Amino acid sequence: MYLIGADDICLIAARTASARDASPVSAIRSPSSPIWTAMFPPAPAIRYTFPCTGSTSTALPPFTAGGFDTSAGVDGRGWTTSAAVSGRFNFATYAGASIPTGNASDDFDTALLLGAQGNYALGTHLDLLGDFGWSHPSTSLLPTDTHANVYQAGVGLEVGGARGNTRRWAMRPFADVGGGIRRYSFSTSELDDRTGGEGFAAIGTEVALGRSAIRLAARDNIVSYAAPTADATHSTRNDVGLTIGVGFHP
Repeated sequence: MYLIGADDICLIAARTASARDASPVSAIRSPSSPIWTAMFPPAPAIRYTFPCTGSTSTALPPFTAGGFDTSAGVDGRGWTTSAAVSGRFNFATYAGASIPTGNASDDFDTALLLGAQGNYALGTHLDLLGDFGWSHPSTSLLPTDTHANVYQAGVGLEVGGARGNTRRWAMRPFADVGGGIRRYSFSTSELDDRTGGEGFAAIGTEVALGRSAIRLAARDNIVSYAAPTADATHSTRNDVGLTIGVGFHP
């Protein structure tokens, strides 16, 4: 019989503690293998909820240390802004009515207005715009049924909300201001064609969905007008354009 002394007890305790510290807490030993294998729990999946759609994804959105990654063009609403997309151009075509007011209504009737506008983004909320329009009103300058082709072209600035690519519709109000030229070309040789300057201001909104938008606008035009008769009397005329159009940005 062998008696266990105090020194033996301390030696057994030291060996037990050493073996316990050398093994991971979650370690298991296979009966068929003398090798100890450490088992660690899987890393938790990080889920991100997209603000616009409410859908979730385990893929990380583009973040930087300061928040959203501006190089990817994601703003706080979860959609790509126009300043970040590869193309800065926006193009829209429109149709509506050209409505003369004041003295202009004495010489011209309300007519169909067709046109197109292109924008180039200078910043998130500021665009450079170019616009072209055409209308074909009848005129009361002669007793006969005479029409005029009215061409207008201008450049200006547009201030409005940021364009983006979103799965839900969004309102984008805007305001335009600018200037250009207008030409009156008459269908009869009894009236002289005239060209003059014009200034314009417009307000409206875009109802955007994805990269397309329905564009509603009201535009006021102030025109330097010269009468197409021999005296070429100069005056300032005014008309209003009410239009609806379809826009697209890349």
